[in-house]
Amino acid sequence: DEIVKEEVYAQDQRKDDYRQLQRIDITFRLKNKQYYIALELKFKNYLALAEIEKDLNKVSNSKRSETVYFRKVFALLLHPFQEEDVIEQKAERKEFAGDLEFSKKIPSTNFSYTVFSKEL
Repeated sequence: DEIVKEEVYAQDQRKDDYRQLQRIDITFRLKNKQYYIALELKFKNYLALAEIEKDLNKVSNSKRSETVYFRKVFALLLHPFQEEDVIEQKAERKEFAGDLEFSKKIPSTNFSYTVFSKEL
């Protein structure tokens, strides 16, 4: 198994001509698997759906090569507590380009962690 932090990957210029390189927070590759799974992390004092969507799209714009391609990307957002159905409604209104996996309140705090994903 392989875990890499803050690795730099090439952008597919056909999909996004803004940047040539990007940095993905954490990538995972299981032994005997050819694909990677990306994890983007955010800590905000608000529900940062636009920023999460940007991170999900950033990974989907990665240049695929013979040695590296991403199968799925997850984004973990730490934010002030909101009920999961409220988060789901906000994502639906915004036509969010990812899937809400789950949201959980962190015990003894006023914060939640929410996980989003996108198949690539």
